[in-house]
Amino acid sequence: MTNTKNKNYLSLAIWIIMLLTIGSVLGFLSKPDISHWYLHLNRSSLTPPNYIFPIAWTILYTFIGSCGWIIWNEPSFSKLNTIKRLYIFQLILNWSWTPLFFNYHLTGISLIILILMDIFVATIIGLS
Repeated sequence: MTNTKNKNYLSLAIWIIMLLTIGSVLGFLSKPDISHWYLHLNRSSLTPPNYIFPIAWTILYTFIGSCGWIIWNEPSFSKLNTIKRLYIFQLILNWSWTPLFFNYHLTGISLIILILMDIFVATIIGLS
């Protein structure tokens, strides 16, 4: 029993580390554009300081990885395959947002991606 429990915790850690690594690579690749383009945007006074974003993304990717682990360890039920597909789609959209916004400055497409991510996540919650 303990060995199975340890394997589960190890697979959870792998999910989280994988998501954090991919997010970190995307952040690193976008850093030059964040330093130049993003800093000169007309931003709301409610925009948090830049040092908050790595903390927030670490927390978010930890939750996203944990949710993926839960979904893939869930016993089979009728809507599970749909939930898995929606999770993958939202993850791809999530990963595409950073380069589209920061590197390519496609703010309109980035907004559409955020809306689609919200729809996918809300659908996942509704199906769960």
